[in-house]
Amino acid sequence: MKSIVTLTLLVLSQVVYAGLLIVGDGCEFTSIGIAIVLADSNDEIRVTNTKNYNENLIVNKSLTLKGGYTTCANAQNDIVSNTKTTINAQNLGNALYIGENNVIFSLSRFILTNGKFQGVSPVDAYGGAVSLTGANLEIAFSDMLIHNSIGLGGGGIMIYAGGNNFVVLDNTLISNNTADNGGGVYCYGGHLYVINGSGIVDNHAIDGTDIGGVGGGLVLEDCHAHLSSGEGGVDLSGHLVGISNNSATGSGGGIYAFSGSIIDTSSFPGQNEPVNIDHNTANTNLDEFGDGGGVYLKDSTIYSKRLFIHVNKVFNGHGGGLYLDNSTIHSNISSVDYNSCYAEGHAECNLLFHHAS
Repeated sequence: MKSIVTLTLLVLSQVVYAGLLIVGDGCEFTSIGIAIVLADSNDEIRVTNTKNYNENLIVNKSLTLKGGYTTCANAQNDIVSNTKTTINAQNLGNALYIGENNVIFSLSRFILTNGKFQGVSPVDAYGGAVSLTGANLEIAFSDMLIHNSIGLGGGGIMIYAGGNNFVVLDNTLISNNTADNGGGVYCYGGHLYVINGSGIVDNHAIDGTDIGGVGGGLVLEDCHAHLSSGEGGVDLSGHLVGISNNSATGSGGGIYAFSGSIIDTSSFPGQNEPVNIDHNTANTNLDEFGDGGGVYLKDSTIYSKRLFIHVNKVFNGHGGGLYLDNSTIHSNISSVDYNSCYAEGHAECNLLFHHAS
């Protein structure tokens, strides 16, 4: 297994920039898609933020894309602003699709919005905003907002290709997305890292069938999720980091993990803030099919340290905070009292409280 430090350095350091392309009004290119087609592998593309780019990007080579530049000159000199660049998929498909194998790709300082699963071409683009279906991918999203998108699996992001994929969400918010399963993210195989102020927040899994509508925030299918982003505090409405305020018509309001998946919050040395899974809701359609307001685990495992599961609920089901089906939790210390856990500095402590079922 690669550590998060090794992975991040690998994604950034293996890309030796062969060329630089500038996109924006009055720049070398006016279309991100055209720049991608004309770029060579390992090129860097910088995009200004003076307009919205109504595009559906297909990437088939290793590249770095950076947004947030106010002028072509600032992009040339790598002088960034605080305003992200927006890519609007216009509900015509994914904002970003990567179906090629062996791609190393980095995307930073963008807003991806209005992605929508089309069910046509590419046929495996099940995600809303982003579909990653190639094998042996190393993908880094940094300082991103991915929102307002609709997918079949993974309203925000679908990762669907196998065990050798590594996807990093670094200071990235996945918010207000909808899918049949995995409202925010659906990870099938591989490794997903959620780090450094990232959040999967206010997403929804909605499906009218008895077995669908699972994983309001995140579905893990034979996927290893490394979670280190979060915060403590008993907030009355939720958080903008961690796994918060998601909902599912079926099981797993926050997370639905099955088929040998692993949730790991224990492998980040020096981590101070707890990983919050809070204010999530399962079985919102009030039928008899749905368990696990915060987390639903089937044939899966949690390795937990500083895991903060609180104020989750499930209607007409079981396990307001956590529901286990043939699954295991590895934990050194657990508590039901906030002050005796995090406030007193127990680095290994896990906290579960204020749930309803």
